[in-house]
Amino acid sequence: MLFLPLFSQWSFGVLLWELMTRGAPPYPDVNSFDITVYLLQGRRLLQPEYCPDPLYEVMLKCWHPKPEMRPAFSELVSKISTIFSTFLGEHYVHVNATYVNVKCIAPYPSLLSSQHSTDMDVDT
Repeated sequence: MLFLPLFSQWSFGVLLWELMTRGAPPYPDVNSFDITVYLLQGRRLLQPEYCPDPLYEVMLKCWHPKPEMRPAFSELVSKISTIFSTFLGEHYVHVNATYVNVKCIAPYPSLLSSQHSTDMDVDT
């Protein structure tokens, strides 16, 4: 595949999408042999659930069918900075997801335990 700077915007748009989906694989139902036809039909990744509209619009611009119409990285930096500056001070959206630190050696205390962490004896 030929690499041109304007093609990297496409990849950057996919990276943004992956970040907003917390690592979901793009195009999971599309066979890798069919992806070119899929994209040439004008299909694009859907807007992630917690993705602000302006950020999804940036993604769509990165996926413009004509590479010369895709934004330059300097423009992307400016747009994304503006988008995030409008969210300063807002609360994060609570995502109902559980994360476990698999590197943690000690087991987590049972949530069903009648003893709370504040009730535990601590030697000082």
